[in-house]
Amino acid sequence: MSTKSLLQNTILYSFSGLILRASSIFLFPIFSYYLKASDYGIISITGSLTLIISSIAMLEIPRAITRYIYVQENNKHQNDQYISTAFITILSIHLVLSLLLIFLGKFLLKPLLNDIPFFPYMFIAILALPFTALFDFYKQLKKSEQNGYTAFKAEMLYYGGNIFFNLLFVVVFKMDAMGIILSTLVVAILFSLYFFFFEKKIYTSGFSWPLLKNLLHYSMPILIFILFGLLMESTDRLFLNYKTNTTSSGIYYIALTFASIFSILKESVNSSFTPWFYEYYEKKRYRELEKIFKSILIGMTILSVSLTWFSYEILYILTSNRDLLAATSYIPYALISLYLVFIGQTFNLFVFYEISKTKHLIWSNLAGFLINLLFCYLLVPVYLEKGAILSRLAAFFIMSSIQIVIGMHFSKIKIRYSFISLLLLLNILFSSILFLPIPYLYLIIFKIVTTIIMLILFYLYLKKSYSFSIKNIFHLIKS
Repeated sequence: MSTKSLLQNTILYSFSGLILRASSIFLFPIFSYYLKASDYGIISITGSLTLIISSIAMLEIPRAITRYIYVQENNKHQNDQYISTAFITILSIHLVLSLLLIFLGKFLLKPLLNDIPFFPYMFIAILALPFTALFDFYKQLKKSEQNGYTAFKAEMLYYGGNIFFNLLFVVVFKMDAMGIILSTLVVAILFSLYFFFFEKKIYTSGFSWPLLKNLLHYSMPILIFILFGLLMESTDRLFLNYKTNTTSSGIYYIALTFASIFSILKESVNSSFTPWFYEYYEKKRYRELEKIFKSILIGMTILSVSLTWFSYEILYILTSNRDLLAATSYIPYALISLYLVFIGQTFNLFVFYEISKTKHLIWSNLAGFLINLLFCYLLVPVYLEKGAILSRLAAFFIMSSIQIVIGMHFSKIKIRYSFISLLLLLNILFSSILFLPIPYLYLIIFKIVTTIIMLILFYLYLKKSYSFSIKNIFHLIKS
């Protein structure tokens, strides 16, 4: 995989990821007219719970597939069996777990749902789990195979359908939060029909217990690591809902949703960079990796600062409900939190490469989860949303710090702590400008001019280092 392919897939994944958030970001002016803060709270809590449930059922097997298909790249029969075994396992677990939760979820999830009724909200969300698992597996498989354009088309159709049904159910049928949840079920069922009729080769190569054992040997430590990560990421949302109500959860959700613009781009970069990293690391092309590694970190720092600076203006334009602008107070903290996550994720790649070393990552997410839980217990009852976001920031800082230390221990690439510390310090300092008592006119001029300067300097750096130009972007997309 060339640097060109890495950039091409990053662009494709970023664009499709933006479409994923279209219903909550780009169509926010429409939905904020029909949805109340409490509706956003329902969407937030049901989404957090289903994400945890689905992640448990996935067992992080798709991540193992990404690793194993490059161990014996030319053994097509074995790779096909790996894929088929993974699919059968994931679907079976989702079906069993969903069935259990349909009958027992009303009792098991009651403390976390608080004032949210299990039926119909959580009930419909659980029904959708096996179907959404098929799409998640298919999407990750195509990205693992570095088939960026196929993954892009699938995501565009899937998320385009999701937007259509969101608008239909929320705007036309006035179904409020239920419309958002129901649209996920409908689109996932439609994709599942396509999958079973037209993608038979994915699940018809048989099932192998020895291959499943290999996958689980790699994925189980990662599952525990990811599960603690999800618990860490969800604790502040669930604790806030438990201590307050869906209205507070809704305001908090809007802040995190806006920050997820950065998350979309960081996941797009990671999806493109991961297979590229494995290939180059296997070939010991360390100098090239170090160069692109540093470039990515610098670029994401600029992106994080830019989104932080213009968060108020963007949200002001997007919504006519001025009550929802309260979320802008928490967006800078949320963006720095996600920036820390991105740094940690990039260093995790060095550990993921060492198949037997993934167990070391468990401690970072466990520490982050415990810090989030402790800080939520101390801060949320007093400071509400501010307490929740500070708890999240503290947790992500601890988690990422541990991941960086572990990653550097296994890394054969020379990345200095001082380089990472400098980028983080610059991010915090630039983001903190928003809290200074500067007249708005001077502040907006400063933000615009400084952002333009940063982008120009970064563009010149890319042009010098990689012979990069803007016209290459359009060429990459077309090719």
